[in-house]
Amino acid sequence: MSTPTTEQIGTMRGTLGVIMGDGKGRRKFCFYLREQERSMENLEFVMWFEDHYHRSSHILPHEASSSLRKYFARKSAHELNLDANVKVNVVDTAHMLIKQHLPTPLCIFQPAYLTCCSLLEYSSIPAYKAHKKTHKKNQGCSRHLIRSIREVFSKKK
Repeated sequence: MSTPTTEQIGTMRGTLGVIMGDGKGRRKFCFYLREQERSMENLEFVMWFEDHYHRSSHILPHEASSSLRKYFARKSAHELNLDANVKVNVVDTAHMLIKQHLPTPLCIFQPAYLTCCSLLEYSSIPAYKAHKKTHKKNQGCSRHLIRSIREVFSKKK
């Protein structure tokens, strides 16, 4: 799976698109990200970007400012784990436009979007699949163990 291209911006592709297109799969993946990886911010940012991308090519200064505080500010609970250059370029460009009270083009956030998509596709999703596989295996073992314990206790009566 390759990194999304400019033509693919705004539409989740690959495995991420498949997972997010399935209601049950989406809930399980979100639960995994929140409870196991403790890292929902990449998916939240991708969803934020795509939602805004489908509505307009620009966001208002107050929306840009809010997004910078949520996803790019140090010590924010939703801070994205981005390369420093990507973060600085996004923040500096957005701040320049915000100060001038100009609408902020979403393309400013595109490098962060592409990075988050890649992190999800190449890190979070493979880890999720491995977790799912291990969890299924362990669930089968647990069921067998519980059945064996029940049999032992029922024989004692």
